[in-house]
Amino acid sequence: MLFAGLSAQGKTYVEEPLPTRDHTETMMKMFHIPVFKNKNIISVHTLRRAIPGFQYAVPGDPSSAAYWVAAGLLLSDSKLYLRNMSLNPTRIAYIKLLKASGARIDIVQKHKSLEPSGDIIVRSSTLQHFHIRSKQVPGLIDELPILALIATQAKGKTVIRGAKELRYKESDRIASTVEMLRNMGAEVEEFEDGLDIMGGTTLLGGEIDAHGDHRIAMTASIAGLITRTPVRIKGYSTVDISYPDFYSILERISKT
Repeated sequence: MLFAGLSAQGKTYVEEPLPTRDHTETMMKMFHIPVFKNKNIISVHTLRRAIPGFQYAVPGDPSSAAYWVAAGLLLSDSKLYLRNMSLNPTRIAYIKLLKASGARIDIVQKHKSLEPSGDIIVRSSTLQHFHIRSKQVPGLIDELPILALIATQAKGKTVIRGAKELRYKESDRIASTVEMLRNMGAEVEEFEDGLDIMGGTTLLGGEIDAHGDHRIAMTASIAGLITRTPVRIKGYSTVDISYPDFYSILERISKT
């Protein structure tokens, strides 16, 4: 909508009741495109000049990195170094959530800019349960399936609510996550807008249907690192939608 507003007549206003990820307005600021924010309303007006060409190095995607973060936390005696990941505050809510639950995640180098980036180290951790409420969901929406997997290994019961939007992703992501975890032996209760997950569970492995959803396929793949028996994923190639190198990187990590 903001991009469309640059070609529309007059001013365009976009209202967001809850804060969302801000890459678009940050990029506009970087290239001196006027964009304004007043409380929860963002506005742009007709662009009156051409934007010159530019070069920009895009940092690593935090949502993709979440699977490696999970692997580093859940595997025993692990230490994983992730280089040049975006540290945009609207993208790393899951890291803050996990650190508050006991995760050993350290930012070891940070490059400051309108779009900050940096390196992080993830180590094996003993985690406590966590509670995700509706106001937190916009900052965690892509990471909720992998967070649900992590919750099966945390101490106590994790509660996720206010996440009905997950019903309308590539799959019904609440139902797909519940089915995936139950098929591996986890104790999960489904609700219209979320789920409850009992921690401290030994996952067994088994057959998982990705339901055409790349995030379910990647979550099940990480689960396979800690299950008693192998995890077999129907439709695993759907990860190519967002992460074509996922399985080659997973193989490299699992051998180190």
